[in-house]
Amino acid sequence: MAKFNAEEFEKIKAKRLFVPIKIECEYCGYNRKDKTLLGSMSTKCPGCNTPLFNKYAAKVFGDVDKDGFYYVARERVINKREREDAKVFAEMFGVEE
Repeated sequence: MAKFNAEEFEKIKAKRLFVPIKIECEYCGYNRKDKTLLGSMSTKCPGCNTPLFNKYAAKVFGDVDKDGFYYVARERVINKREREDAKVFAEMFGVEE
């Protein structure tokens, strides 16, 4: 599927289409399929309420993987404060991020 510009992407999000997502939470072990809005960036795990990043299942927005999923949610969303804290820690102790 072709790449979308910002205006086209917003039009897709405005349609509020629900698509299949595979949720594999490493925090509580929740491992099921669910639905999420097309164009959404994150999903809360139904098992533990942890915000998980919606990664494209087929590596390109709008395409599906072999199992029919648009997204796979595995990784916890890292907020801006946590990213900044990790950067400061890495600089202080010479640790690679």
